[in-house]
Amino acid sequence: MRQSPAFGLCVDPVPLLARLTKDHIRRALRQGGRELLIACTLHSRSLDGRCRCGYRRTDPAGSCSVSVMRDLLREEAGHLLDEAMRAEKLSRRSRATGLDGQSHDDRGSARLRALRIYGAAVEIDSVDAEPRQNELFDEIKKHWAEFGWGQDPEALREAKVALVGQCGAAARRVAVTGGNTWAYEKLFEIGRCEPDYRVRAAIAQEAGSGGEQAYKALAVYEHLECPQHVVSDGRPPKPPGEEPARQPFLDWVEGQGDRERRAVVRLLARRKERYERMAADSEALVEREKWYANTMCAWALPMLVDSTMMSRHLGSPRDDLERWIAKATGTAVAPDGTMGQGNRLALGVSLAQGFKFAANRRLCPHSDKEARQFLVKQAQDMLRRSTFWYTRMTLLHALTLWSLPDDVHADQPLRGHGADPRGQVREWLALAEGQREHPLVVAAGKLAVRALQTRRPERFLWIDEAGVACEVGTEVSSPGEQRVHNLWIPPSTGWSTLDPAAQQLLADVLVLAVLGERGYRPKDLFRLLELCCPENGRLPSCLSRDRTLLDPVRAVERTSQPDSNCTGECGMNMCPYPAKVENLRVEFSEVFCLHQQDLLRAWQPGSWLFLRFRREAPWQRRVPVAGLRRFWGQMGDRARDVNPEDTDAPGR
Repeated sequence: MRQSPAFGLCVDPVPLLARLTKDHIRRALRQGGRELLIACTLHSRSLDGRCRCGYRRTDPAGSCSVSVMRDLLREEAGHLLDEAMRAEKLSRRSRATGLDGQSHDDRGSARLRALRIYGAAVEIDSVDAEPRQNELFDEIKKHWAEFGWGQDPEALREAKVALVGQCGAAARRVAVTGGNTWAYEKLFEIGRCEPDYRVRAAIAQEAGSGGEQAYKALAVYEHLECPQHVVSDGRPPKPPGEEPARQPFLDWVEGQGDRERRAVVRLLARRKERYERMAADSEALVEREKWYANTMCAWALPMLVDSTMMSRHLGSPRDDLERWIAKATGTAVAPDGTMGQGNRLALGVSLAQGFKFAANRRLCPHSDKEARQFLVKQAQDMLRRSTFWYTRMTLLHALTLWSLPDDVHADQPLRGHGADPRGQVREWLALAEGQREHPLVVAAGKLAVRALQTRRPERFLWIDEAGVACEVGTEVSSPGEQRVHNLWIPPSTGWSTLDPAAQQLLADVLVLAVLGERGYRPKDLFRLLELCCPENGRLPSCLSRDRTLLDPVRAVERTSQPDSNCTGECGMNMCPYPAKVENLRVEFSEVFCLHQQDLLRAWQPGSWLFLRFRREAPWQRRVPVAGLRRFWGQMGDRARDVNPEDTDAPGR
């Protein structure tokens, strides 16, 4: 032992992990859980556990506790994935356990544990003198699809979002020390193939916080100069012909009887159907990858303007953002004319969400106020040019957050900027003469006024509809306390912290968004947006009049096509509600649905305290209250996976 002259402490010259055998550490990792991973990460930042390779060149190989722990964690994660694969192979041979290769473990399945271990390895590696971040990210990307096999969607989403956050923090830490990392490029490669909306949003937010290094990586990889063309209008060089194995069957069947000929014809028909389905799925997959790349770039661009500290010039986030806004608003024409109106509308929605992500970040001493002013001006210009309701509502939320003072307890100004919140919102939402505002945007405007008046945006606004609807949430702070969070609306906020009027608006915004998005491939999504754009000033009949048309509880075999329940006067072709087997942005929880029913009760003294005397929202007043309660009761049955035959929904 020796005494440290700086701290007066006794410090062992040999790191603790170097004194332990690797077998002992492997056993501990095999038996431990999250607490052990947290302890290992904290130890790598401690005086005894920090990396000494930078100034102790005489250390024997393998004595650095940081590199030893990183390598052991990578090894353990690989073993867990191999075990999960072997268990699945055994379960396919024998279904006696009924667990599909997963064993009972309070720490979670083997694949989810591997995700958490990779996250700890990334964090520990980031403080190494010679980090191997690129190798770690390559491993994570290689196994990304494998992590989700047979996992609960909610648990898998939580683990993936946590890993993305750890990867982003590690990439920023390595960039500060001057290290070279391809982390953001690898994360975007992962996001292109990730079906979960919230995981892709987390990747975009980490990239948007990455500053100049993230921008350079995305500018090289994703070509931020302009959006990719998602849907191809061309044709293959030659028509898809017969399968190569088809002709021998035809030659053989010529000499056979009718029975054999019919059997071969049926076999060829099945093979042809499978071949056509695979071709369509392959084309849809390519479209989705391009569209996911476009949306993540659109989400990240406004945040990169705020984090790169770069001025406006060619090859800067500000110039790229102006170009993307021109594409989305139709003021610029694609070089080959392939970006249709539906594609532009969808791109505008993504850019508006990126503005909201950027607006949620509060000012700090190192913030670029000029960049903030540039973003506000671009958002205002885009709002004036946009007509689609979802884009307008999202940009309204962003401008409301930017208009809040950092000191929420400061006195309201009597004149000048911020003195008239109602007039400010009215100016933002001004439309050309003859145009009518969407009912949901009108309701969002009233809530934005209240957010500016009370300076409590977490009660009237939200950042991600799906994320808020999936979380019950906690209060940010009491009205009299000073806010210390670096975000106006942190991720811990849920629907319970919203005002009752905002809760009803959130619910119907998500219902309408799910009706529009469904599990469509981008080509079909763009076509639906083009169809709904002329009807932008009104709601579909299934939301504004008769909610029985939505029919949310259906058996899988009764999956209906959009417009199969539509009335003649509606024409928006959205109902019924998508079946639960489709990959939707959100599935409402039973608690959320029960609370929506409670908001429609006649006796609501809690709502009366907020001067809310009508049970239904303004856009719901043509729907009977009993019909609204029945609809949310059916949504609760859907959340519980109730048998459709046991529900009281009409039409069964």
